Amino acid sequence: MYSKQEVTLICASEDSSKKRSSLLRTLRERTCPPLGLLYLAAVLEKEKIKVGIIDLARLKGGIRQAIQAIRSSNPSVIGIYVTSFELSLVKRLISEIRNNLKGSRIVIGGPHVNYCPDSVVYLNADFGIISDGEYGLLGLVKELLNNGSNFMDIPNLITRSGNGIRVNGLKMIEDLDSLPFPARHLWPYRFYSPLIAGKITSAVTSRGCVFQCSFCGVPNKGTLRARSVASVIEEFGYLQKQGFNYVELLDDTFTYDRNRVKLFCETLIEKRNDLKWTCLTRIDCVDKELLRLMNLAKCTHIKYGIETGSEFIRNKIMKKPIANVQIENVIRETKGAGIFAEGCFMLAEREESLKDIRFTVEFIKKLKLDYIDFHLTWLVPGSEILKKALTEQRITSDVWEKVADGKQVPFSTPDTVTLPEIIALRKKIMRDFYFNPVFLFKEIFTRTKDFPSAINKIMILLNVLNLHRR
Repeated sequence: MYSKQEVTLICASEDSSKKRSSLLRTLRERTCPPLGLLYLAAVLEKEKIKVGIIDLARLKGGIRQAIQAIRSSNPSVIGIYVTSFELSLVKRLISEIRNNLKGSRIVIGGPHVNYCPDSVVYLNADFGIISDGEYGLLGLVKELLNNGSNFMDIPNLITRSGNGIRVNGLKMIEDLDSLPFPARHLWPYRFYSPLIAGKITSAVTSRGCVFQCSFCGVPNKGTLRARSVASVIEEFGYLQKQGFNYVELLDDTFTYDRNRVKLFCETLIEKRNDLKWTCLTRIDCVDKELLRLMNLAKCTHIKYGIETGSEFIRNKIMKKPIANVQIENVIRETKGAGIFAEGCFMLAEREESLKDIRFTVEFIKKLKLDYIDFHLTWLVPGSEILKKALTEQRITSDVWEKVADGKQVPFSTPDTVTLPEIIALRKKIMRDFYFNPVFLFKEIFTRTKDFPSAINKIMILLNVLNLHRR
């Protein structure tokens, strides 16, 4: 057992001191812990290494408060989770760590580092981790704590080499059942959901995705590794004993393997597990029979990636060949099975016209979705649309180094619409949907099954209305 906290893991997202009140922010706050960091922590704790977790977004004092917490624990290793959207924040954070803690070694990981290992250099980290990070980080921490310098055999590790980097061999974890459950006890913050009252958490039952959507930069794209049903059922039983009420399954396409999901649902029903849960999936990965079984197993919400109302944009540009009539049928079947249907959309892909966007808005009305979410089309590392933008010289190869220095994250925007117009349009679409009197009435009086959840939603509504007035 190590005598002090040797590792601090940081979820680096927008710091609270810089946040502005905005429409529907209450509905979009992080509802669950950073699961990837908690998996890393669990593997380290299994080896008796003491770990602490800091979520920058939860700290009112932002980076300043984070530095105070790090200085008090004085860890040997600091790990930072990095997304492309927070590069500037991470660079500032690392600079402050360098100024205040001279002895700590900094390692970065996450989706951005996975596709941009050179970020170790322009973010001024000591090391980086790509792909599955659990055993690479464990090997690195052990080597550092033993004052070693032999990093050559540590899988998935990025090290500095002169002015550049060296990337060790890639090794994915094939047996996901071998990983301990996430160290949720290290997450001290309140669990929250706008959907129900109760104790919320997240879980993941697989890694990767076999599909090749052009806008996606998910790590290990083209592969899929799944935990056994027995392992997932065991985790659900553990979570129920811990007093959780609700689980968000974060798999990119939870229902890809129909037989696996069928066995999962049947086992949950047999064991009379009371946990409610939600998942993400694709329209072409469910059917009426499976949906009804999922409802019996207490699935309450499904998020579908619909992306756009234009079949041409979805099929040919986004590489997601799904017909509108298929979407209409599945949404109708989902609602008919007693499950709430949420549609996730992307706004203003480069080939999209204003006519396409207007058609998407009309398509949403036709679908009668329970919930919607709109995202701008980001050019994320690992995506086909980013590679195309580089080829067409719409962005330069050093774009992410510029983003780390404060430049705007690149979007895939049409020539016919400006970015401010797109942002304003997104706000209008969300506002028109969620402030519709019909939606508000249904949400509070017909979709809510218990009194605490009703009060929860009313309080959220009042908060959002207050923000809207301001």
